[in-house]
Amino acid sequence: MDDARPCPVPPAPQPGEPLEGAALLRSVAPGHDAVLDAALAELETSGRATDPLAAGAALRAAGIAPERAAAALSQAELRERARIKLGDRVDAMLLTRAGVEQATRWQVAALHAAVLRAAGVEQVTDVGCGLGADTHALAAAGLNVTGIEADEQTAAAAAHNLAGLGRVVHDEADATLARPEGVDPARWGLWFDPARRTGVADATGRARRVSSPQDLRPSLDLVTTLAQRAALTGCKVGPGWRHADIPPGAHAQWVSHAGDLVEAVLWMGPALRPQDDPAPVSPTVPRAGTRSATRLGTDGSVLAHADSSQLPAEGHRVLGSQDEPGTFLVEPDPALSQAGLLGVALGPGDAELGPGVGWGTSDSPAGSAWTRTHRIVELLAPRPKAIRQWARRTEVGDLVVRKHGSTVDPATVRKGVRTTGTRRAILLLTRVGDRQLALEIAPPILSA
Repeated sequence: MDDARPCPVPPAPQPGEPLEGAALLRSVAPGHDAVLDAALAELETSGRATDPLAAGAALRAAGIAPERAAAALSQAELRERARIKLGDRVDAMLLTRAGVEQATRWQVAALHAAVLRAAGVEQVTDVGCGLGADTHALAAAGLNVTGIEADEQTAAAAAHNLAGLGRVVHDEADATLARPEGVDPARWGLWFDPARRTGVADATGRARRVSSPQDLRPSLDLVTTLAQRAALTGCKVGPGWRHADIPPGAHAQWVSHAGDLVEAVLWMGPALRPQDDPAPVSPTVPRAGTRSATRLGTDGSVLAHADSSQLPAEGHRVLGSQDEPGTFLVEPDPALSQAGLLGVALGPGDAELGPGVGWGTSDSPAGSAWTRTHRIVELLAPRPKAIRQWARRTEVGDLVVRKHGSTVDPATVRKGVRTTGTRRAILLLTRVGDRQLALEIAPPILSA
């Protein structure tokens, strides 16, 4: 990495000069070209921004070159898509389509920064910084930060987005990545957000997600190697990360935000707390060799946190195929379920529906910070004929089909169902033990 290339300051576009790639992206940066900014503002005011043909014609009429007009409109569309993740700061940002897909929500990025800061880290190298969402949060937390990005256009966007906050270099991390000169090893942290999609599109047009840890870029092997050089290393991975793929001694933290399961993070390094640390568990102090779940509210505040060290030593009850569920269904926050920590939220007499299902059942309607409960209205066989008869008998007019822990295809269950009644019904496809069932459930009794 000795040839790391700092991203240059965006040059002013030259009249008549064709632009492409990173240069084209820089030329449409907000605040870079007053004529373009004014034309875009007029489109927004007049309501023409939603009509691509009219908007493109208006920009070209204002003297904007066709390739710049197209790039500027693409940026406007990406900003609206990214707003839910990045907030209103998108109005001043440069974006790429792949960068928006992988970007961390700003409320979640703040949690990452808090973990590194709590470990005493002062300098962070953000490998695969993308558009700079995590880099921005790290800098906002008072940490010195350098972003590294392999993709040229994304690096150019990050350099614009992080101007005045941190340095961005266009390069690909490898095993030669070293601690910045003069930085205490106990004060250096690493943050990785590996590329988790291939260049091959699926049926929806989105790039396919990789399934193997070694298909990440950079690979998990490289991440774990480099993690040995820093006090604390965080590696963001997909929320479906398998427990079997957690590196030995690492801490895996699943995070939900506003009810959505958004990520898992693998934390590694000597700054991890010991598993048997007597201090209370904390979302910003990961423990070596454990798993945790963190539930964030819409504003990023921590609503609940649990660690596998809190699981009951005797485990929790799990229903078998011959058992019947209780009166209520216990629906946990998805981070708790994915982390395998349902046992933290179950009360005496409660049980998990089946091995690995991750949802529970109870005879009590009480919810918690981690769960909400639904009354179980009826148990059904998940066969099309049985579902059709049930829908007709109970006068279903609006059918919502949910699925958790079941191998049954919802489309199969819906086949031939006529919803001609007046009642709204929720059907959950799940299993009790290994027995496939369809449960009609009422809306949540208590929302945590």
